[in-house]
Amino acid sequence: MQLNSITPKENNQWLKMVVLFLFLAVIFIATCYAFRFYENYQKMSDLYVDSNYQGRLKWGSEKYPYNNINKALESASKKKVSSINIYLKNGEYVGNIEIPENMNLYGENREKVVLKNDGSSSMLPVITLNNNTSLANITVLGGHIGILTKEQAIIENCSIKEFKKIGIDVAASNAEIIIKNSEISNSSGKGFYLQKGRKIQLIGNLVHNNKEEGIDLRQELSGEIRENEIYKNEESGIEMVVGKSSVKIENNKIWDNGANGIVFQYYDEMPEKGTIIVSNNYIKSISSEEFAISVKSPSGGEGRVKNYWRDSITITSDNVIEGGIKTRSLTIINTKK
Repeated sequence: MQLNSITPKENNQWLKMVVLFLFLAVIFIATCYAFRFYENYQKMSDLYVDSNYQGRLKWGSEKYPYNNINKALESASKKKVSSINIYLKNGEYVGNIEIPENMNLYGENREKVVLKNDGSSSMLPVITLNNNTSLANITVLGGHIGILTKEQAIIENCSIKEFKKIGIDVAASNAEIIIKNSEISNSSGKGFYLQKGRKIQLIGNLVHNNKEEGIDLRQELSGEIRENEIYKNEESGIEMVVGKSSVKIENNKIWDNGANGIVFQYYDEMPEKGTIIVSNNYIKSISSEEFAISVKSPSGGEGRVKNYWRDSITITSDNVIEGGIKTRSLTIINTKK
């Protein structure tokens, strides 16, 4: 009986098929692995950036961080998660950047994470915050505007300095803005500019050595300004348009500002009364020519409704005031002098 034998040609074809099968299997496994890696990467809610990182692999992980903040923001905007945290390692980063909604930017150390203006003549803010964003532990340096907040945002433990016009510009909206334990200083402009309609919490901040107002507040605001130190600004410490605002100003230290400690303003186009309570503050004017607390009607605000100041503003007896008070029928309840 004769046995069938496999010819060399048939053996070669069989080997080719085995190699092809193994090759396709490797491709399939690699594709599955890559797809799973991509899916897991897209679900990562934490990204890391280190401006000093020189490694070849840059995946945004803590071990293999990005070294460019814009690359992290671009990657974050494509992710399939509801909220993303971006962590900045100590180092210097160049703006100007915009944080999309539902993102949080955290520095490793406030004094050692510096995000600065890109050096152009652009009027763009160094950082723009969109809705439901937060910023913490970062120094923002230079720029025309340090930080612009468009909607709901939280700024905590940041330093904003050496800006040209506004440290923190809060755009008109009915959303809440919380700014805590931050320092706004050493600029050629004003520390805060809060535009109409906002819910505000300004708590525990240092606002000093700015060439304009420390805090400039427009109308229709609600919330609190407490436990801040506001001093040595070249214009008023706090300047506020009263119309339709409901704000507590309490437990602040306001001293040695170039104009008034606190000045309240009235304009004819916004005649609604406010509900302003000034309690337990230390307020000192820089000289006898300025006021610790003042009320006035700038140009365009001469036709006040009757009893406007008295009905809108209450100064409680627990304030310590060193300096004059320009009242114009302002209610003062047993104020210590």
